[in-house]
Amino acid sequence: MPHPAPAPMASMSPDIDEQQLLRQINVRVNRIVRQATDLAIYGREEVWHASGAYDGAAGDCEDMALEKQAELITAGFPKSRLSLAVVYAPAVGLHTVLVARTRDGDQVLDSRTPYLRPWYKSGYTWLSVQAFAGSKAWRQPLSERQIALAASDTADTDRS
Repeated sequence: MPHPAPAPMASMSPDIDEQQLLRQINVRVNRIVRQATDLAIYGREEVWHASGAYDGAAGDCEDMALEKQAELITAGFPKSRLSLAVVYAPAVGLHTVLVARTRDGDQVLDSRTPYLRPWYKSGYTWLSVQAFAGSKAWRQPLSERQIALAASDTADTDRS
């Protein structure tokens, strides 16, 4: 089965190293924001609000993903190349990450790690992904078979 064509790359200032920008914002937000549940912060469950990135800022995974998204857009990274995703891992449960579409493929910015990873090496089961291009629509990700094919194609490409 052929892979879907990647979305066209929206332009970004050529003097910005996108990988460096993604790493810096991921590390900074992860380092500054104290992780806390919505119940502890807002007194109720499931509040999606950017955490802020200042001394005393607190938020859960989706608040941190929204903060990273806002900071990347402010820094000139195109909104159309950013997407939120809801994933699952047995040790974590439901979790929200930010995905950035780059020239090197879709990279995951995760509140659980300072490292950027390709989506297919994240170790997560992908449940729902916000459509790229600045859309508010959500969709189910690729099937497990499509994910395995994408990972093997990328591994073949890496060996070439």
